[in-house]
Amino acid sequence: MATRQTRIFQIAKDLNISHTEILTFLKNKGVEVSSHMSPVDKHTQDMIQAEFHKEREDIDRFRKEQVRREIHQTRIDEQQKSQKKLNLLSLDEQRTLEKKEQKKEKQKAEEKAIEEERKKAEQAKQEKQEKQEKQEKSVKSNQHKLRKIDLSEIKSKIGTITRKPPIKTDKQQEPANRSAKDAVKQTLARMDKKTRKKIYKKDRKQVADEIIAEDDVQKIQIPEYSSVDELAKIMELSPSDIIQECISLGKLATINQRLDWDVIEMLAETFGYKAEAVEDVAEELFSL
Repeated sequence: MATRQTRIFQIAKDLNISHTEILTFLKNKGVEVSSHMSPVDKHTQDMIQAEFHKEREDIDRFRKEQVRREIHQTRIDEQQKSQKKLNLLSLDEQRTLEKKEQKKEKQKAEEKAIEEERKKAEQAKQEKQEKQEKQEKSVKSNQHKLRKIDLSEIKSKIGTITRKPPIKTDKQQEPANRSAKDAVKQTLARMDKKTRKKIYKKDRKQVADEIIAEDDVQKIQIPEYSSVDELAKIMELSPSDIIQECISLGKLATINQRLDWDVIEMLAETFGYKAEAVEDVAEELFSL
């Protein structure tokens, strides 16, 4: 299908310019045309549009500015005529006219205030909507993803844990089928029988030496994996003493943190005791 061609005079009419300007432009570009009735192809039309479009915009802008100035001048003339007429009016007529003008100005001010309130309400609504969208995005981004737990992996890790066997004593050679309740009672009874002076702010080494000299290395029974608080109660010390000694051993600990048996043995030895492991009550329950 052949491309539609437009004649030069039609293009000149659309651009609101003289066809002679288009002919001169095409001649300078080396495009041969015989007259303003000659048709041109799409490529030549685009060349003409690109050349004269900006000029047309400038002309339109000039005309709009000219119209604006004329309207402004017309308003000024009307105001001047109205002022002259006002001077010719009587006093009552001038007051009536002033009231009308004031009423108009008041109405305009009210309309302006209503428009401003409407804009403020729209802006507040938009800000609220944006804030809500941000909160929803934040909630979605902060949602925790559930992680699948592999029980076989946990069991394999549990199987690899090695625990140091407790040191068996004569006191621990009791029937294997004793109840957990009896074991707890006997342990507490043995702990109640062991009394000694409380240690306050003394040098730990000096205290240990005094205890060793006084009790000749007293033996105490301590459950494995006891916490700092439990260990302090058994040895009649303050938890801060236990924590301070843990720090000196290079281990950070809190009052409720459970300790390994190696650490418990070193702490007991530091304070002049010999630790003997007591089988955990929970383990006894499982073994029954």
